[in-house]
Amino acid sequence: ARCLPLPAGLRRGVSAALRRAAAAAVPAPAVALLAAGGRLVTAARQRAMAEGGGLRASDLHLLLNLLGSGAGAGEVWTPVCLPRFNPDGYFYAYAAALGEDGDDGGGGGVTLILLSTEREGFYAAAGCRRQLEETLRAQGWLGELGVAARGGTGY
Repeated sequence: ARCLPLPAGLRRGVSAALRRAAAAAVPAPAVALLAAGGRLVTAARQRAMAEGGGLRASDLHLLLNLLGSGAGAGEVWTPVCLPRFNPDGYFYAYAAALGEDGDDGGGGGVTLILLSTEREGFYAAAGCRRQLEETLRAQGWLGELGVAARGGTGY
């Protein structure tokens, strides 16, 4: 899975916003990914997940292919097996497109993917999405990610 080319300052800001939003969710997701145009922007994970080895490239590729195009105008909550991480288990995956409501902060292909071990974690994941989307809009980063995802000038 290839990363979306971005200026370092933009990637740092977006990464910090993702980490804050994920940490504020109760229960916190095991892994949080932000993708744009089907390419990885940034990722955050719980410390226990990091110590356990994290995601392999093939599992990340699977997630981006399965969920990286977002959920249209909605949200997806589905079990997903990551065979390289644990072929005998699964996460609950949440995916939502950010900025797809047609307002001036639209992200154009920006998708949040959260992985949880909690069966009832949908509402926490949706709250994480709302917080992240508010921050990205307020900073103007959602629009910048959309431009980068579409191969805009300077990216």
